[in-house]
Amino acid sequence: MNLIKEWFCVNLGDAIISHSKLTAHQNHLTQVYEAYDKPSNMLAVYSYESQELHCQITLFLTAEFQQAAMLEGAARCREPDLRNTSYLAGNAP
Repeated sequence: MNLIKEWFCVNLGDAIISHSKLTAHQNHLTQVYEAYDKPSNMLAVYSYESQELHCQITLFLTAEFQQAAMLEGAARCREPDLRNTSYLAGNAP
């Protein structure tokens, strides 16, 4: 069971063209995570979500990670089902 209560998400857009954004976020978040001495409450994951004809990439990160990383366009959101996500950065689930 996931004990993290607050999450933020960023819609990166169409999966076909968003992988460069995902890689850039992964690099930034990894640097932030290491700069903060790898705290256990920082986790970032992503998922592919169907939206009409195209698939979107949504990035989810803990509130602590968002507070440190300050990703543009991040909004509070529902807790992701970690069984349906892929690890991106931070403390691995």
